[in-house]
Formats: sequence, structure tokens, C-alpha cells
Amino acid sequence: DGQDGSSDAVVARAFDADLLPIGGENLLNTTVAGGQRNPEVAPVGADGFVVAWEGPISGPLTDTVWARRIGLDAAPTSAELQVQTTDAITDEQQIGGNVASDVFVVSWRTEGNTNADIAGQRYELAFFANGFETGDTTAWSASVP
Repeated sequence: DGQDGSSDAVVARAFDADLLPIGGENLLNTTVAGGQRNPEVAPVGADGFVVAWEGPISGPLTDTVWARRIGLDAAPTSAELQVQTTDAITDEQQIGGNVASDVFVVSWRTEGNTNADIAGQRYELAFFANGFETGDTTAWSASVP
């Protein structure tokens, strides 16, 4: 069993400049157990990171994309967030952020009945979503990554 009492878990741990651990491991997938995998980490803002991963959900989705903010000490600073909300099978995800910005993007590939699609969500640190998960990119402009 994993650290979440089920299968594989997503955990975070901070290290100092000499690669010595700072504190213990922090479990990130608190509301979903079983088969958490493929975590990606991106710096966001000056005081932390966002971690995104694939994990199961009940209902028609086999997998979905989850995310959670962590501080510089790797301790969670937000609740777990379900990023993908459409009815599609998730294959893989990526996350991007910037230490000079309070914005991050999570994208993923979904597999439908006949083809694969790319979807994504753009978030501000407060987890305000402005995405193209449904294919609507009209809210995006050349000035907003």
C-alpha cells in the first residue's frame, strides 16, 4: 500500500542547498486514493510551487488531473483541486509556471473514442481558472500566456 493507504501516492519533501531533507514528506493527494501517478512540479510566484498529477475519480472518468499548491517547505498551502472536469480519459499532463508570475498552466492529453485532444486550464494562484478545456480560447490573448 502507498502512503495514502491505497496504491501510489503523491508526496513532496523540501531539501536544503546541501541536499539534506528539511522536515518530513507531505502527502498531497488527500481526497483521492489509489493509483496517483506522473506528478509534475512548477515554480509559481516567489514562495512556492504547484504540483499536478493524474489520479482516479469515481464516475465516468478513469483518470483525471489534480493539482495542489505547496510552499517552499513542501507543505501544502491549498486544498486539492480537480483540474480536468470534462468526461474524457486522461493520458498525460504537463504543468508550467514562473517564479515572477502568479499564473500557471496545466495541460493534458485526452483520449476519446476516435482521437486524442489537448486541453488545458490557466490559473492564478487563487485557483481562478481561465482555460480552454472545452475548446474556448476567446478569453486568451497574445498578452496572456
